Amino acid sequence: MKDSGIEWIGKIPEHWKIQKGKYIFTQRSEKGNSIELQLLSPTQKYGVIPQSLYDEISGMNSVKLKENTDFNLLKTCHKGDYCISLRSFQGGFEYSKYEGVVSPAYQIFYPVIDIADGYFKYLFKDKNFIEKINSFTLSLRDGKPISYFDFSNMYLPLPPLAEQQQIADFLDAKCSSIDSIITAKKQQLAKLEDYKKSLIYEYVTGKKQVSL
Repeated sequence: MKDSGIEWIGKIPEHWKIQKGKYIFTQRSEKGNSIELQLLSPTQKYGVIPQSLYDEISGMNSVKLKENTDFNLLKTCHKGDYCISLRSFQGGFEYSKYEGVVSPAYQIFYPVIDIADGYFKYLFKDKNFIEKINSFTLSLRDGKPISYFDFSNMYLPLPPLAEQQQIADFLDAKCSSIDSIITAKKQQLAKLEDYKKSLIYEYVTGKKQVSL
């Protein structure tokens, strides 16, 4: 291991590099989308997904644009792009698996070198990374968003490409396993909560009596 010289990163493997964001990514500023012209919503939980899909899986109604909004005037987002959302100071940057457009309020960037998307998807959700980008937003209470410029001059760990993919695959498997355990535990807790409520009801209404 060697000292990266970057406080939020700390020590890294000897063969890893550190590189400024602007040498890995560049900002996208095009409008419209010739592949698929649909409105996307950047979300902390699901990444950048179609607004219609977000409404369906979240059960919420997102803020809708005016019916006469011309999507060709909105900002392009391609599959594999990353988005700096208005809430990135809370949950990092969002990854898009979809083609579409987003509000001009969002900043979109994409890789200019070969990367494993999954590695950076996880890196941009790391709590130390989020704390670091928050240090650039001292005026958050005044509504200052995270700037792509600040991110572009930030140093990032850069493993070899094959190792990026190995890390992403490992984390995919481990996180999926952990999520399954969390889901099972939540189901158990829900059953226990139902049992508790049933128990209270049966005794306070006299359907069951305490043995003396």
